[in-house]
Amino acid sequence: MSDVRGQSVVEILIAVGLFAVLASGVILLVLDPLASAANSANRFKASVQVTQGLEAARTIKEDRWTNLTLGDHGLARDGSGNWIFSGASDVTENLYTRVVTVSSVERDGSGDIVSSGGTVDPRTKKVVVTVSWTGGIIPIPRAVSRSVYFTDWRVFDWLQTTDADFNAGTRTNTHLESICSRFCEITSRFRCCDIPRNK
Repeated sequence: MSDVRGQSVVEILIAVGLFAVLASGVILLVLDPLASAANSANRFKASVQVTQGLEAARTIKEDRWTNLTLGDHGLARDGSGNWIFSGASDVTENLYTRVVTVSSVERDGSGDIVSSGGTVDPRTKKVVVTVSWTGGIIPIPRAVSRSVYFTDWRVFDWLQTTDADFNAGTRTNTHLESICSRFCEITSRFRCCDIPRNK
């Protein structure tokens, strides 16, 4: 009789073990798609936050190139509703942490962008927006990131301040009336300013 009892206990332990293995497999089969769906939703929302961050950085650049300062930034709205950099990061929807990183860009002698060993281009900056969060059944840090290059293309760096600068080269269909001490500086609008004349 004791052999039968021992055999029954072993059978019960084997049955409970098999049930635990099968139940955990079924639970994973049910929860994994749910976790994947939640992760996909979070990834989509993070991508939207990245796009918003890039557009906010573009707006900041369009307002004034010098506002696009180097470093890690968060985003906020000022009293007028305009985007500004604020802090080192910002939190959206109480889940996502967004960091806008602005860095210098270097170019080689051919004008191509290089990661190092070039000359810093004062008219180009790299902007990387990273949105990170922790989620899932097992909390795993996740992130979505995109980068763009912004240029200050409206700047007119051609400067001529002496008669020799103006008179050098060949003029075609150009008539020079007179040279005076007032030169026009070309920006988004024309404005005149007094510039000392060198001879």
